Amino acid sequence: MSTQNKPNKETYIFGGLWLLFMAAASAFFFIFQTYHAADYDSTYQYFLCRHSWKDMYDLLLQDYSPPLYAIALKAYSVVFGTDLNVLRSANLILTAYLFFVTLFPLRRLTGAKCSLLSSVLILCSQYNYYFGHVIRPAYPGYILTTAVFVYAALSFFDRKTKDLVTFSIVAILSMYTHNVSLISAFCVYAILCIASFLIKNKEMLKKYFISGIIVAVLYTPWLFVTIKQLNTANNNFWNLKMKVAETMDFVYSYPFYFRSNVIVNLLISLFVLMACLISPILIFDRKKLKKVQTFTELDKVFKSDELRERLKKIGLIGFFQVVSLLVFYVFSYKLNIQTPRYFYVLTGGALIFIAGLMSIGDKKHIITAVALIVMPVNMVSNYMYFDKTNNESEITRLYADISAHNENGDTLYLYHGDETSLGVDSYLFPEAVQMIDRNTYTVLLTYDVFTSDIRYIDDGKNPFDMSDEVFVITYGQFFFPMDPSAYTYEEIGVYKIPYVGTETGNIDVHAYRVTPA
Repeated sequence: MSTQNKPNKETYIFGGLWLLFMAAASAFFFIFQTYHAADYDSTYQYFLCRHSWKDMYDLLLQDYSPPLYAIALKAYSVVFGTDLNVLRSANLILTAYLFFVTLFPLRRLTGAKCSLLSSVLILCSQYNYYFGHVIRPAYPGYILTTAVFVYAALSFFDRKTKDLVTFSIVAILSMYTHNVSLISAFCVYAILCIASFLIKNKEMLKKYFISGIIVAVLYTPWLFVTIKQLNTANNNFWNLKMKVAETMDFVYSYPFYFRSNVIVNLLISLFVLMACLISPILIFDRKKLKKVQTFTELDKVFKSDELRERLKKIGLIGFFQVVSLLVFYVFSYKLNIQTPRYFYVLTGGALIFIAGLMSIGDKKHIITAVALIVMPVNMVSNYMYFDKTNNESEITRLYADISAHNENGDTLYLYHGDETSLGVDSYLFPEAVQMIDRNTYTVLLTYDVFTSDIRYIDDGKNPFDMSDEVFVITYGQFFFPMDPSAYTYEEIGVYKIPYVGTETGNIDVHAYRVTPA
């Protein structure tokens, strides 16, 4: 083994940091993200894993996501079981890979300071507990897309074959994981080919072109399914179109604060903004800068060639992220398939770019040191802001109240106005009869993924043809499936449960008992 390939002291230090980051991520996961309730997206994947391999494949063709994550999670469940929290724990494996990328390949690209600060921003990002518990493709898509950005930049600047091969692998894996990752991989390849052409490096252009063709061929078997899925989604999706300002807020602001108080929001915003503005200025030679008269002369005003190259590397990752974001925004807006969590897939590149700007001119390590204190404090304050109602006691209370009001004895009938309550209630009450009708709102083509007893109420028929009483458990009147004026209904209670959406934290879930008027 050559001396060049031997790990140095810094490698061991960052290996220890990887263990530290994983210990922190695991601690927060087990404290805040293991509970006996699930958002709708997780219940979908939970029930999907309980099907046979063949049935799962048939159901995937009617979903809106690529198949890789479902297949990987199914394999994971075969070994470790299908308990909800066991499936959630698979995200820790993905998190381990994410921190490997930021602490090792990214360090090779941008240096130790940016690598460390990027890892801290990612660890302290609210998205880790906003999505970390969700077992759907958005989380692995986020991690693999971040890896695509890093390895693509590495392959461009270091020009090592191993980085190009790794980039190609993570690109195809990301494309088979999430459709936003598919768009991002296409954008990254296009940028790399154009950049290679502009710098007149025919050898690099040839390599990226060949790599892109191989990746495209490998994706082709699923491409036709994707086209069909997009056409279906365009007609059935939730239609959560976001304005440009809302999108920017979700991608660039929410990682730092989403539920913290106003003072913390202001302080964090000012710190990050000022650090991103001040630190890059410090890499310029101010005497040379005063003499600049044309844009072409700007290349000569850096204090060193190393800082100039580092800014280019950080800038390329930021450019990957911005272009991917813009293309996805236009594409999804046109096709009517926008939802906030999809934009989160592209946030890793933004956090790396922000960390790069904060650290690049920080020669005395002042900004980095402050960030290493401020960001964890901000993370803890955000955790403390969540509703701390004991979930298990709330679930127990819900079960007890439903049981006390259920006069049918063993059989419980639940009526649904939308697929969200159907999925979540199928998990909470697996033995109940789940009732739906033609007005039950859904983006799904089939309810077969849910293994519960689902019964359809035909047009013109009454839910009370099945039972003298039905129950509705939902998060408000908006999805109440019945006209309250036509029936007698009583509110059994309100419960603090993480019921819908993709977020940690409890919301008010209402339970009703409905009988004929």
